[in-house]
Amino acid sequence: MVNVDTGEWLPGSYRLVIDGSVIIPPDEAEKRRKRARQKYDYRCKQYRAEDRGHFVFVKGGGQFDDLPPESLSRLIYLSTYLPWGSNALYKTQRKGMTKKDLPAILDVSQATVKRFWCDVSPRYLTEDCNGNLVIQNDYVMCGSIGRGKGQSYRKIYIDTFRSLYRNSRPSQHKLIGQILQHLDDLHIERNMFCREPRAKDYGTADPLTPQDFCLIVGYSQANVARLQRDYEALRFERDGHFSKAISFCEDGIIVNPFLTYNGDDHAPLLRYFQ
Repeated sequence: MVNVDTGEWLPGSYRLVIDGSVIIPPDEAEKRRKRARQKYDYRCKQYRAEDRGHFVFVKGGGQFDDLPPESLSRLIYLSTYLPWGSNALYKTQRKGMTKKDLPAILDVSQATVKRFWCDVSPRYLTEDCNGNLVIQNDYVMCGSIGRGKGQSYRKIYIDTFRSLYRNSRPSQHKLIGQILQHLDDLHIERNMFCREPRAKDYGTADPLTPQDFCLIVGYSQANVARLQRDYEALRFERDGHFSKAISFCEDGIIVNPFLTYNGDDHAPLLRYFQ
């Protein structure tokens, strides 16, 4: 018998076939099914990535430990103005960004910009010969990062991060920066702060408790309720609705996958942010 969809010959029974039909051996039919499944999985993964939009890569491994968290959040916000494949910042599609633009773009005072510049220049941000701002090194990138480097970087989704930043007060920039400083502690699939974020078996990932998180970000453990209130006040707008950037729940402390996510399927996480 012949499977009319794959052309595979099925032993054990007989069926008349039209003269000239192509009968495909079982091993070739299996290869075709495998390719079809891979193509379908790839399209699904593309769709899941595309619905979060464009992103920049932010390097982990403690690269930003020397930066105050509020300056880190502002640096990453500026990086969302990087064109693909470039390290020069542009405030419009054709016009480069300069230091004079920073108070308006960052929405902070001139005094805050001065402190920010002292924090980030020249290691992370500098000026070219024309006075345009340029991101230094490969700590933040918008473009291809090359093979074998994916685990060293986290994706930060541009539209979401811009919305988060713009809907936050300057005093909340420190909270955003503290999340960014601990991206390495996020479990790849669960997007949850863990002691073993690369554990394939989630049961061994050892999620952080709110008390643990207090110690990491400098809160007193007696102020767990304040910690949760402060972090869950961070919100971004998407599709006309506001959503929390971070959620404290029974399972752990989870970062919204529309803000950052490196896994394959973010759909199961959305229930924490409804």
